[in-house]
Amino acid sequence: MFSSREDSQSAVLFFAPEGVVKELLYSEFEALLEGFTPEIEWAGRDAKAVYLELSPDLKPKSAVFFKLSFDDEGWVEASWNVPLVNLARTAQPGPNLGAGAMRTATAKQCPDARYTEMLWAPDLGAGSKILEWIQGAIAVNRLGLSRQAVAEDPAQEAQAGVGQASGISAGVEAQLAQLLQNQMLGANGMAQTMAQLEQTKTEYEQKLATLQVQLADQVRQFDSAKEQLATLEQSVAGKEKKLAEVREYYELKLEKTKGCESDYIRALREHYETEASEQVANAESEYKELLNWREVELMYRAERESQLHEEITKLRLRIAELEQTSGNDVLHKLSDKGITFMTYQVGLGHIAIPADDIALYLANPIGFVAAFCNVTQAVYLDWLAHFHAPVCRAQDSNGEYCGVDVMRIDSPEQYLPGASDCCDKHRSSA
Repeated sequence: MFSSREDSQSAVLFFAPEGVVKELLYSEFEALLEGFTPEIEWAGRDAKAVYLELSPDLKPKSAVFFKLSFDDEGWVEASWNVPLVNLARTAQPGPNLGAGAMRTATAKQCPDARYTEMLWAPDLGAGSKILEWIQGAIAVNRLGLSRQAVAEDPAQEAQAGVGQASGISAGVEAQLAQLLQNQMLGANGMAQTMAQLEQTKTEYEQKLATLQVQLADQVRQFDSAKEQLATLEQSVAGKEKKLAEVREYYELKLEKTKGCESDYIRALREHYETEASEQVANAESEYKELLNWREVELMYRAERESQLHEEITKLRLRIAELEQTSGNDVLHKLSDKGITFMTYQVGLGHIAIPADDIALYLANPIGFVAAFCNVTQAVYLDWLAHFHAPVCRAQDSNGEYCGVDVMRIDSPEQYLPGASDCCDKHRSSA
C-alpha cells in the first residue's frame, strides 16, 4: 500500500570548488539512493554534500556534511549507508545562521564514530564560504520550499507548549531512536547475509570454472597422447617394413652365394638371423615399453577425469542448495522478527514489499513498482518523467518541446501518455 507523508523542510546541497552545483529535496535524494536514474556528471567521482533541516522561515537548524561516492556509470555506491536524519538530530551545536545554534555533524564533530569516515570537515569559521553558499542557496529557494512567518515572540509560544511537550518528548524521541536503530541493524544484517551468500556463490563459481579449465586441459593432453601413440605405431610399421626389406636383401644375397662353400653360407645366415633378431627385439621392446607407459597415463587421466566430474556435480548441487535456502530463510526470519521491507518511490511514497517478493523487487525494481501500480513499465517511466516535470512534451517539426506547464497527474493509473502530458492546444490537435 502507499504511505503518505508530508515532506519536511529539508534539502540536500552538492558542492564543487565554485559553489553549490546541485540542489535536491530530501525525497528526491532518497529516490537517487534507490537508483532510479544515474548522475552522469558525478560518474567515477566523490561528491561533497550537506543535508539541511530548516525552520519554518527557512533558516538552517541542523546540518550533516557527508560524502557520496558514484561508480563509473553515475550510480550511488551500494555500500553507502549514513543515517542523515538521526545524525542531524543528535549533533552538537555549531554556528548560528538565524535559527539559533545549528546542530552540526562533520568529520571532526560526529555524534556516532561509526560514520566519521563518511563525513567531511568544511571550514565553518568566520567568513566561511560554505556557510555563505548555503545561505545563498536557501535565499534563492530554487527547490520551492514553503516559507512560513515566525511569531514575533517565540518565548511566549515556547512557554505555552512546554507543559505538553516536556512530559512526552524525551520518551518519544527515545522510542523513535530505538526503532530506527533496530530497523538499521535488521537491514544491515540482511545486507551482510546476502553479501556472504553472494561471496560464497562467487567462490564456488570460480572453483567450478577452474575445474572446468583443468578438465579441458586434461582432455587436450589425452588427445595429444593419442596422436603421439598413432605416430609411434606408424614408426614401428616403418621399421617392420625396413626389416622386411633387409630380409629380402639377405635372401637374394643368399641365393647368389649358393655355389660358395657351406661354411661361408652358414656364417652369412647366422649373421643375418642374429642382426634381424636383435633389431626386431629392440623394436618390440621399445614399442611395448612406450605402449605400457601410455596405458598407465591414460588410466590415470581417466581416473582424474572421473574425480573432476564428481566434484563438479557436488559443487553444482551445493550452489543450487545455497540459492534455494539461504536467501528466503534469512528474509522470512527477519519478517518473523517484525522487520518490514519498504521502498520509497517519488510521487508514490512508501511501498511495503512482502518477504516472498524481495527477489522480484531486486531483479527489477522499476518493473515491480509498475506492476504494483497496475501499469506497464513503459507507462510508469513516462509518468515518472511527467511527475518530475509536468510540462507539455509535444514536439514541433524541429524536434523542440512545447514546454507549457500542464496539470500534474499524481497517480500512474490515471496517467494517459499523449494526453496527460500535453497542453490543451496539442491535446486537441492530437
